[in-house]
Amino acid sequence: ARDRIGWDWSAAPERVGQKVRAKGMSCIIKSTVTPSTSTASVKLNDDGSLHILTSSIELGQGVHTLLVNLASDQLQIPVGRISVARVDTDVTLYDQQTSSSRSSWSMGQALTAAISDVKEQLLSRAAELSDEEASQLEIRDGHVSVIGAPEQGLSYQEVVRRTRAGNIVGRGFSQTQGGLDPESGQGVASVHWHQAAGAAEVEVDLETGHVKVVKYHAGVYAGRVVNQVHGELQTEGNLAMGLGQALWEELLYDNGQLQNGSLADYMIASFDDMPDEVDLNILESGRPDAELHGIGETSLPSVMPAIANAVFRATGVRITDLPLTAEKVLRGLKALAAEGGAKNGDLTTPDGASTDGQKHVVGSVT
Repeated sequence: ARDRIGWDWSAAPERVGQKVRAKGMSCIIKSTVTPSTSTASVKLNDDGSLHILTSSIELGQGVHTLLVNLASDQLQIPVGRISVARVDTDVTLYDQQTSSSRSSWSMGQALTAAISDVKEQLLSRAAELSDEEASQLEIRDGHVSVIGAPEQGLSYQEVVRRTRAGNIVGRGFSQTQGGLDPESGQGVASVHWHQAAGAAEVEVDLETGHVKVVKYHAGVYAGRVVNQVHGELQTEGNLAMGLGQALWEELLYDNGQLQNGSLADYMIASFDDMPDEVDLNILESGRPDAELHGIGETSLPSVMPAIANAVFRATGVRITDLPLTAEKVLRGLKALAAEGGAKNGDLTTPDGASTDGQKHVVGSVT
Protein backbone atom coordinates (compact mmCIF):
# COMPACT_ATOMS: atom_id res chain seq x y z
CA ALA A 1 0.00 0.00 0.00
CA ARG A 2 2.86 2.34 0.85
CA ASP A 3 4.59 1.73 -2.46
CA ARG A 4 1.44 1.85 -4.58
CA ILE A 5 0.39 5.24 -3.16
CA GLY A 6 3.94 6.62 -3.33
CA TRP A 7 4.18 7.29 0.40
CA ASP A 8 7.15 9.26 1.68
CA TRP A 9 7.02 10.34 5.32
CA SER A 10 9.76 12.93 4.81
CA ALA A 11 7.92 14.66 1.96
CA ALA A 12 5.81 17.69 2.84
CA PRO A 13 2.20 17.92 1.63
CA GLU A 14 1.86 19.72 -1.69
CA ARG A 15 0.17 23.11 -1.62
CA VAL A 16 -1.07 25.12 -4.58
CA GLY A 17 -3.00 28.24 -3.62
CA GLN A 18 -5.59 27.27 -1.03
CA LYS A 19 -5.52 23.56 -1.88
CA VAL A 20 -3.31 21.06 -0.10
CA ARG A 21 -2.63 17.46 -1.12
CA ALA A 22 -1.42 14.75 1.23
CA LYS A 23 -1.53 10.99 1.70
CA GLY A 24 -2.65 8.70 4.48
CA MET A 25 -2.75 4.97 5.13
CA SER A 26 -4.45 2.43 7.36
CA CYS A 27 -4.36 -1.30 8.04
CA ILE A 28 -7.21 -3.38 9.44
CA ILE A 29 -7.80 -6.91 10.61
CA LYS A 30 -11.34 -8.22 10.70
CA SER A 31 -12.91 -11.22 12.39
CA THR A 32 -15.65 -13.57 11.26
CA VAL A 33 -18.55 -14.92 13.31
CA THR A 34 -17.39 -17.80 15.51
CA PRO A 35 -18.64 -20.49 15.95
CA SER A 36 -20.70 -20.99 12.80
CA THR A 37 -22.38 -23.72 10.77
CA SER A 38 -23.14 -24.07 7.07
CA THR A 39 -24.71 -26.97 5.18
CA ALA A 40 -25.18 -27.54 1.46
CA SER A 41 -26.48 -30.11 -0.96
CA VAL A 42 -25.89 -30.60 -4.66
CA LYS A 43 -27.97 -32.64 -7.10
CA LEU A 44 -26.35 -34.11 -10.21
CA ASN A 45 -29.12 -34.72 -12.74
CA ASP A 46 -29.33 -37.35 -15.48
CA ASP A 47 -28.72 -34.71 -18.14
CA GLY A 48 -25.38 -33.79 -16.58
CA SER A 49 -26.57 -30.52 -15.05
CA LEU A 50 -25.96 -29.63 -11.41
CA HIS A 51 -28.32 -27.97 -8.94
CA ILE A 52 -26.93 -26.33 -5.76
CA LEU A 53 -29.17 -25.93 -2.72
CA THR A 54 -27.98 -23.61 0.06
CA SER A 55 -29.47 -20.92 2.27
CA SER A 56 -26.72 -18.38 1.60
CA ILE A 57 -28.43 -15.14 0.63
CA GLU A 58 -27.30 -13.35 -2.51
CA LEU A 59 -27.32 -9.68 -1.51
CA GLY A 60 -24.85 -8.32 -4.02
CA GLN A 61 -21.65 -9.93 -2.73
CA GLY A 62 -21.68 -12.53 -5.51
CA VAL A 63 -21.95 -15.66 -3.35
CA HIS A 64 -24.11 -17.56 -5.85
CA THR A 65 -21.64 -16.87 -8.64
CA LEU A 66 -18.85 -17.99 -6.32
CA LEU A 67 -20.63 -21.28 -5.58
CA VAL A 68 -21.18 -21.91 -9.28
CA ASN A 69 -17.51 -21.22 -10.00
CA LEU A 70 -16.38 -23.55 -7.22
CA ALA A 71 -18.68 -26.34 -8.38
CA SER A 72 -17.58 -25.89 -11.99
CA ASP A 73 -13.90 -26.11 -11.03
CA GLN A 74 -14.34 -29.16 -8.84
CA LEU A 75 -16.64 -31.20 -11.10
CA GLN A 76 -15.51 -29.82 -14.48
CA ILE A 77 -19.07 -28.94 -15.43
CA PRO A 78 -19.61 -25.78 -17.55
CA VAL A 79 -21.01 -22.89 -15.49
CA GLY A 80 -24.00 -22.70 -17.84
CA ARG A 81 -25.03 -26.17 -16.64
CA ILE A 82 -25.04 -25.21 -12.97
CA SER A 83 -27.83 -23.41 -11.13
CA VAL A 84 -28.35 -22.25 -7.55
CA ALA A 85 -31.75 -22.61 -5.89
CA ARG A 86 -33.49 -19.56 -4.55
CA VAL A 87 -33.34 -19.57 -0.79
CA ASP A 88 -36.37 -21.16 0.83
CA THR A 89 -35.58 -22.51 4.27
CA ASP A 90 -38.40 -25.03 3.94
CA VAL A 91 -36.31 -26.86 1.36
CA THR A 92 -32.79 -25.38 1.26
CA LEU A 93 -30.29 -26.53 3.83
CA TYR A 94 -29.25 -24.56 6.90
CA ASP A 95 -26.86 -21.64 6.84
CA GLN A 96 -26.25 -19.70 10.05
CA GLN A 97 -26.18 -16.25 8.49
CA THR A 98 -25.02 -14.22 5.52
CA SER A 99 -22.63 -11.73 7.07
CA SER A 100 -19.16 -11.30 8.51
CA SER A 101 -17.38 -12.19 5.24
CA ARG A 102 -18.07 -15.86 6.00
CA SER A 103 -20.00 -17.21 3.01
CA SER A 104 -17.05 -17.82 0.67
CA TRP A 105 -15.19 -19.79 3.28
CA SER A 106 -17.90 -21.44 5.36
CA MET A 107 -20.42 -22.22 2.62
CA GLY A 108 -17.56 -22.86 0.22
CA GLN A 109 -16.33 -25.61 2.52
CA ALA A 110 -19.82 -27.08 2.85
CA LEU A 111 -20.23 -27.07 -0.94
CA THR A 112 -16.82 -28.69 -1.43
CA ALA A 113 -17.82 -31.45 1.00
CA ALA A 114 -21.10 -31.97 -0.87
CA ILE A 115 -19.27 -32.22 -4.19
CA SER A 116 -16.82 -34.71 -2.69
CA ASP A 117 -19.85 -36.80 -1.68
CA VAL A 118 -21.12 -36.70 -5.28
CA LYS A 119 -17.71 -37.71 -6.59
CA GLU A 120 -17.57 -40.74 -4.30
CA GLN A 121 -21.03 -41.82 -5.43
CA LEU A 122 -20.09 -41.32 -9.08
CA LEU A 123 -17.02 -43.52 -8.69
CA SER A 124 -19.01 -46.19 -6.87
CA ARG A 125 -21.78 -46.26 -9.47
CA ALA A 126 -19.32 -46.22 -12.36
CA ALA A 127 -17.60 -49.22 -10.80
CA GLU A 128 -20.92 -51.09 -11.08
CA LEU A 129 -20.74 -50.59 -14.85
CA SER A 130 -17.16 -51.84 -15.24
CA ASP A 131 -14.83 -54.55 -14.08
CA GLU A 132 -12.78 -52.03 -12.13
CA GLU A 133 -12.84 -51.16 -8.46
CA ALA A 134 -13.82 -47.61 -7.54
CA SER A 135 -10.24 -47.03 -6.38
CA GLN A 136 -9.08 -47.64 -9.98
CA LEU A 137 -11.31 -44.91 -11.37
CA GLU A 138 -10.90 -41.14 -11.53
CA ILE A 139 -13.02 -38.11 -12.38
CA ARG A 140 -11.65 -35.97 -15.17
CA ASP A 141 -13.17 -33.49 -17.63
CA GLY A 142 -16.76 -34.37 -16.79
CA HIS A 143 -16.18 -38.11 -17.12
CA VAL A 144 -15.45 -41.11 -14.92
CA SER A 145 -12.64 -43.15 -16.39
CA VAL A 146 -10.02 -45.74 -15.58
CA ILE A 147 -6.89 -44.14 -14.19
CA GLY A 148 -4.42 -43.73 -17.05
CA ALA A 149 -7.03 -44.53 -19.70
CA PRO A 150 -9.28 -41.47 -20.12
CA GLU A 151 -10.53 -42.74 -23.49
CA GLN A 152 -12.51 -45.43 -21.63
CA GLY A 153 -14.50 -42.90 -19.63
CA LEU A 154 -18.24 -42.52 -19.15
CA SER A 155 -19.89 -39.12 -18.91
CA TYR A 156 -21.79 -38.18 -15.78
CA GLN A 157 -25.03 -38.51 -17.74
CA GLU A 158 -24.19 -42.06 -18.77
CA VAL A 159 -23.32 -43.08 -15.22
CA VAL A 160 -26.56 -41.68 -13.79
CA ARG A 161 -28.76 -43.07 -16.57
CA ARG A 162 -27.18 -46.49 -16.93
CA THR A 163 -27.31 -47.14 -13.20
CA ARG A 164 -30.92 -45.84 -13.14
CA ALA A 165 -29.99 -43.63 -10.21
CA GLY A 166 -32.30 -40.82 -11.38
CA ASN A 167 -29.93 -38.30 -9.82
CA ILE A 168 -27.04 -38.25 -7.39
CA VAL A 169 -27.39 -36.08 -4.30
CA GLY A 170 -24.44 -35.05 -2.17
CA ARG A 171 -24.53 -33.32 1.18
CA GLY A 172 -21.86 -31.23 2.84
CA PHE A 173 -21.32 -29.76 6.28
CA SER A 174 -18.99 -27.11 7.66
CA GLN A 175 -18.79 -26.18 11.31
CA THR A 176 -16.30 -24.10 13.27
CA GLN A 177 -15.63 -24.20 16.99
CA GLY A 178 -14.74 -21.37 19.31
CA GLY A 179 -16.24 -18.23 20.75
CA LEU A 180 -15.53 -16.08 23.77
CA ASP A 181 -16.54 -16.90 27.30
CA PRO A 182 -19.01 -14.18 28.40
CA GLU A 183 -17.58 -14.11 31.91
CA SER A 184 -13.83 -14.16 31.29
CA GLY A 185 -13.67 -12.85 27.73
CA GLN A 186 -11.23 -15.65 26.92
CA GLY A 187 -11.43 -18.16 24.09
CA VAL A 188 -11.27 -18.21 20.30
CA ALA A 189 -12.46 -14.82 19.05
CA SER A 190 -12.36 -15.81 15.39
CA VAL A 191 -11.39 -18.91 13.43
CA HIS A 192 -10.57 -16.73 10.45
CA TRP A 193 -8.99 -13.30 10.18
CA HIS A 194 -9.31 -11.02 7.18
CA GLN A 195 -6.67 -8.39 6.38
CA ALA A 196 -6.74 -5.23 4.29
CA ALA A 197 -4.81 -2.01 3.80
CA GLY A 198 -5.93 1.32 2.40
CA ALA A 199 -3.97 4.29 1.12
CA ALA A 200 -5.54 7.59 0.09
CA GLU A 201 -4.36 10.81 -1.48
CA VAL A 202 -6.68 13.72 -0.75
CA GLU A 203 -6.97 17.34 -1.77
CA VAL A 204 -8.29 19.71 0.88
CA ASP A 205 -9.54 23.19 0.08
CA LEU A 206 -8.48 25.36 3.01
CA GLU A 207 -11.05 28.03 2.16
CA THR A 208 -14.10 25.78 1.98
CA GLY A 209 -12.98 22.72 3.96
CA HIS A 210 -13.99 20.50 1.03
CA VAL A 211 -12.20 17.15 0.88
CA LYS A 212 -11.69 15.34 -2.42
CA VAL A 213 -10.11 11.89 -2.68
CA VAL A 214 -8.00 12.00 -5.84
CA LYS A 215 -6.33 8.59 -5.57
CA TYR A 216 -7.01 5.45 -3.57
CA HIS A 217 -5.25 2.12 -3.29
CA ALA A 218 -7.04 -0.88 -1.80
CA GLY A 219 -5.08 -3.97 -0.82
CA VAL A 220 -6.93 -7.05 0.44
CA TYR A 221 -5.94 -10.64 1.14
CA ALA A 222 -8.21 -13.21 -0.53
CA GLY A 223 -6.23 -16.40 0.01
CA ARG A 224 -7.42 -17.70 -3.35
CA VAL A 225 -9.39 -15.75 -5.94
CA VAL A 226 -12.26 -17.71 -7.49
CA ASN A 227 -13.66 -14.94 -9.68
CA GLN A 228 -11.22 -12.12 -10.43
CA VAL A 229 -13.77 -9.71 -11.93
CA HIS A 230 -16.19 -10.08 -9.03
CA GLY A 231 -13.35 -9.66 -6.54
CA GLU A 232 -12.29 -6.39 -8.16
CA LEU A 233 -15.85 -5.08 -8.40
CA GLN A 234 -16.52 -5.98 -4.76
CA THR A 235 -13.38 -4.13 -3.66
CA GLU A 236 -14.35 -1.07 -5.70
CA GLY A 237 -17.81 -1.23 -4.11
CA ASN A 238 -16.16 -1.23 -0.69
CA LEU A 239 -14.37 1.96 -1.68
CA ALA A 240 -17.60 3.62 -2.80
CA MET A 241 -19.33 2.71 0.47
CA GLY A 242 -16.32 3.82 2.50
CA LEU A 243 -16.22 7.19 0.71
CA GLY A 244 -19.81 7.83 1.70
CA GLN A 245 -19.17 6.91 5.32
CA ALA A 246 -15.97 8.96 5.42
CA LEU A 247 -17.24 12.20 3.88
CA TRP A 248 -21.03 12.54 3.75
CA GLU A 249 -23.23 9.92 5.38
CA GLU A 250 -24.79 11.29 8.55
CA LEU A 251 -28.20 10.98 10.21
CA LEU A 252 -29.41 14.44 11.23
CA TYR A 253 -32.03 14.92 13.94
CA ASP A 254 -34.02 17.90 15.16
CA ASN A 255 -35.70 17.34 18.52
CA GLY A 256 -35.62 13.61 17.94
CA GLN A 257 -37.02 13.80 14.41
CA LEU A 258 -34.92 12.44 11.56
CA GLN A 259 -34.40 15.21 8.99
CA ASN A 260 -32.72 13.34 6.14
CA GLY A 261 -34.55 10.03 5.96
CA SER A 262 -34.54 9.72 2.17
CA LEU A 263 -31.89 9.53 -0.52
CA ALA A 264 -32.91 13.04 -1.59
CA ASP A 265 -31.28 14.34 1.60
CA TYR A 266 -29.05 11.52 2.87
CA MET A 267 -25.80 11.80 0.93
CA ILE A 268 -24.11 8.71 -0.45
CA ALA A 269 -21.21 8.44 -2.88
CA SER A 270 -21.93 8.47 -6.62
CA PHE A 271 -19.69 7.52 -9.52
CA ASP A 272 -18.73 11.18 -9.85
CA ASP A 273 -17.34 11.07 -6.32
CA MET A 274 -14.98 8.16 -6.97
CA PRO A 275 -11.27 9.02 -7.07
CA ASP A 276 -9.77 9.80 -10.45
CA GLU A 277 -7.34 6.95 -9.89
CA VAL A 278 -8.32 3.68 -8.20
CA ASP A 279 -5.68 1.01 -7.71
CA LEU A 280 -6.46 -2.51 -6.47
CA ASN A 281 -4.26 -5.30 -5.17
CA ILE A 282 -6.07 -8.54 -4.34
CA LEU A 283 -3.42 -10.73 -2.78
CA GLU A 284 -3.34 -14.52 -3.07
CA SER A 285 -1.29 -17.08 -1.18
CA GLY A 286 -0.09 -18.73 -4.38
CA ARG A 287 -1.21 -22.22 -3.29
CA PRO A 288 -3.99 -23.85 -5.35
CA ASP A 289 -5.47 -25.34 -2.17
CA ALA A 290 -5.40 -22.07 -0.21
CA GLU A 291 -8.39 -21.24 1.96
CA LEU A 292 -10.88 -18.69 0.71
CA HIS A 293 -10.98 -15.41 2.62
CA GLY A 294 -14.13 -13.35 2.33
CA ILE A 295 -13.59 -9.95 0.70
CA GLY A 296 -17.24 -8.88 0.61
CA GLU A 297 -16.56 -6.13 3.14
CA THR A 298 -12.94 -6.63 4.18
CA SER A 299 -11.51 -3.60 2.38
CA LEU A 300 -14.28 -1.28 3.64
CA PRO A 301 -13.09 -0.51 7.21
CA SER A 302 -9.69 0.75 6.00
CA VAL A 303 -11.20 3.46 3.76
CA MET A 304 -12.33 5.88 6.45
CA PRO A 305 -9.13 5.99 8.56
CA ALA A 306 -6.94 6.21 5.45
CA ILE A 307 -8.85 9.30 4.31
CA ALA A 308 -8.91 10.77 7.83
CA ASN A 309 -5.14 10.28 8.16
CA ALA A 310 -4.59 11.99 4.81
CA VAL A 311 -6.76 14.94 5.89
CA PHE A 312 -4.79 15.17 9.14
CA ARG A 313 -1.54 15.07 7.20
CA ALA A 314 -2.75 17.81 4.87
CA THR A 315 -4.17 20.17 7.46
CA GLY A 316 -3.10 19.17 10.94
CA VAL A 317 -6.78 18.76 11.82
CA ARG A 318 -7.51 15.48 13.57
CA ILE A 319 -11.21 14.68 13.24
CA THR A 320 -12.30 11.77 15.40
CA ASP A 321 -15.95 11.42 14.41
CA LEU A 322 -17.35 10.66 10.97
CA PRO A 323 -18.18 12.03 8.51
CA LEU A 324 -15.28 14.36 7.71
CA THR A 325 -17.48 17.24 6.64
CA ALA A 326 -16.25 20.57 5.34
CA GLU A 327 -17.66 22.25 8.44
CA LYS A 328 -15.56 20.06 10.74
CA VAL A 329 -12.44 20.73 8.70
CA LEU A 330 -13.04 24.50 8.85
CA ARG A 331 -13.70 24.40 12.59
CA GLY A 332 -10.48 22.45 13.05
CA LEU A 333 -8.50 24.91 10.94
CA LYS A 334 -9.95 27.80 12.91
CA ALA A 335 -8.97 26.13 16.18
CA LEU A 336 -5.44 25.54 14.90
CA ALA A 337 -5.15 29.15 13.80
CA ALA A 338 -6.24 30.26 17.24
CA GLU A 339 -3.62 28.02 18.84
CA GLY A 340 -0.96 29.31 16.47
CA GLY A 341 -0.08 26.01 14.80
CA ALA A 342 -0.57 22.30 14.43
CA LYS A 343 1.45 19.33 15.52
CA ASN A 344 1.56 17.22 12.38
CA GLY A 345 5.00 16.34 11.04
CA ASP A 346 6.35 18.23 8.01
CA LEU A 347 3.81 20.60 6.48
CA THR A 348 3.94 23.50 4.08
CA THR A 349 3.15 26.89 5.51
CA PRO A 350 0.74 29.32 3.77
CA ASP A 351 3.57 31.20 2.09
CA GLY A 352 4.71 27.96 0.42
CA ALA A 353 7.88 27.53 2.46
CA SER A 354 8.63 24.04 3.71
CA THR A 355 9.29 23.69 7.41
CA ASP A 356 10.66 20.85 9.48
CA GLY A 357 9.46 21.87 12.93
CA GLN A 358 6.60 20.41 14.91
CA LYS A 359 4.33 23.44 14.88
CA HIS A 360 2.89 24.71 11.59
CA VAL A 361 0.19 27.13 10.59
CA VAL A 362 -1.46 25.48 7.60
CA GLY A 363 -4.17 28.04 6.98
CA SER A 364 -6.36 30.67 8.51
CA VAL A 365 -10.15 30.95 8.56
CA THR A 366 -12.10 34.14 8.99
